Amino acid sequence: MSVTVITATISFSYTFAAIFDKVEQLTTRVAQSIGDKEGNAMIDMYAVSDDEKDTVLFLLQDAARNLFKGFGKLTFGITDAITISDTLVSLKIKNNGSQNTNTPNEIDGLIELALINYILAAWFAKKILGEQSNYYYMEYIKNVKDITDKTFRLRIPA
Repeated sequence: MSVTVITATISFSYTFAAIFDKVEQLTTRVAQSIGDKEGNAMIDMYAVSDDEKDTVLFLLQDAARNLFKGFGKLTFGITDAITISDTLVSLKIKNNGSQNTNTPNEIDGLIELALINYILAAWFAKKILGEQSNYYYMEYIKNVKDITDKTFRLRIPA
């Protein structure tokens, strides 16, 4: 997660490696709490591993496309406002320079959480774990609402 504020733009970027590490850790924690009939943790069944990097990359790219499309007016007129590649997803939005200096950092954290929650919701849906999938999807929806609220503040003078 990274945010850079310059005169005309605020840039947010997230590397696949960092997002993958967090998704791997979170799915492992969830898998450890799910036992089979003998009570053994179901890590091999439900946790993300290096074998699933392609799936997680696809989900990250899908998450970025879905999340970043909500920034339309804030990206208008910015060249390469959205970048989605195999190593990075990034977003550039307009900076009016009048917001609270903490707001871009707050948005940065929320975007990262939204990307991760989207991936987790889709991953657990794929694994037919409805309760976990629903939980992370609702967290994603909450993150999107919070991002909308925070980005609205970017347009209000401090």
